[in-house]
Amino acid sequence: MVWLNLFFILLPMSVMAADDTSPYISQDRKGYTHNCHPDYLVAGLDYATFSYTVTGDQTLEHPYYQSLTGPYFKGKDAQGVEWIGCPVFQDITNLCVKETKPWSCSCETGGDDELTFSFNMTVTKNMSGQPVWVEWKGPPVKKGQEYVLPEIRAACPTINMLVAVPSDDGSKGYLIAEQDTVKFTFELSGNNSFHTLTGPKGPQIVYTTTTGETLTACSVFDPATGACVSEDKNDGCSCEKQGPDRYLISYTKVAQLDVSEMTLYMEWPGKPDSVVSEKFAFPVIK
Repeated sequence: MVWLNLFFILLPMSVMAADDTSPYISQDRKGYTHNCHPDYLVAGLDYATFSYTVTGDQTLEHPYYQSLTGPYFKGKDAQGVEWIGCPVFQDITNLCVKETKPWSCSCETGGDDELTFSFNMTVTKNMSGQPVWVEWKGPPVKKGQEYVLPEIRAACPTINMLVAVPSDDGSKGYLIAEQDTVKFTFELSGNNSFHTLTGPKGPQIVYTTTTGETLTACSVFDPATGACVSEDKNDGCSCEKQGPDRYLISYTKVAQLDVSEMTLYMEWPGKPDSVVSEKFAFPVIK
């Protein structure tokens, strides 16, 4: 499932910078896309926006409309190294930047000399749990209270069932046990430290039975090495690497009475929850 909404969290206007001298900086809002999962962001896939409201008179040390000595957005990576995002005012003209693309800043003017500074960034893995803020060079340096990025993962685990092809042409409307087969093809991508190819929680093909059990048909990858398994036979998995992070998996299931009108799918156990493909419903098996 994909979450495409960008949600905003309104923050108290009373949260000010560490000092109480003009101009005053208060957190306004933050927003994230969740194109993979609502509990975390994915590097290169999701982006974040942060904004501050600025009020009060500008000063010689902290001018509003200056690209060089005016406000910048900054942050830190996981190693504690500071990076500079962008200024909120244009070079030469010192007018408000009006950008909405990733890795750009912008500002808006409001009533009573109020300004809103915003920053739009594509998230990267080494920014997970790290701060972002707006800052004037000064001296003295004046900065807004830090926003802290949520957890950022390296990839989005995804499984797609591409095809499910019965050996029967469908003319009789059912499968014959121990004679007919169904061949499945899946595509898998998004290996990360929470959804891995190794160990007991690697991707596996499972099916349900008429006795109420959920059984594992096969593991797609070698639990010890994470290498593709290759069992080109009935009731065996076969895996082929298609790219740096993409795999094509085949599995042929022999029709059995205990899977008549039951389901088969691929599951990838992990945190915070498993990734599951579309479920195939077997026809009647006689």
